[in-house]
Amino acid sequence: MFHLNYSALGPAIRADYPASRVFAAERSRRWPVGRRLFYACGSLLLPLMRLPRILRQAREARLKWRIAAPALGPAFVILCAGAAGEMLGYSLGPSDAKRRLMDFEREHARLYTARDIEAVASSHAVSHSRA
Repeated sequence: MFHLNYSALGPAIRADYPASRVFAAERSRRWPVGRRLFYACGSLLLPLMRLPRILRQAREARLKWRIAAPALGPAFVILCAGAAGEMLGYSLGPSDAKRRLMDFEREHARLYTARDIEAVASSHAVSHSRA
């Protein structure tokens, strides 16, 4: 199975923010208010907790720094969007995030660039030539 991430920042944020908000709202649905607020406040730290993990995984995958470095800024922005989604999900619930996420999922295929699709196609061809 192939997985394709967006190469543009906008679609990644449009996917991650509502997904994180729905996740947090569903996760905390039966929690008392105090616990929800605690997690809402703590969610602000998520980008700082997740970025080192991403860097460690990139190092373990032996990803070259010249490839990883330019992705750090956009990755941090996406992590912040997810943290904002979780913060609002814990504190205010899902709002219309579930509908927005479903709308996005129906339309997201058109957001991939030709270069994104070429990368998957060439990767698929390489994996079949090895089989």
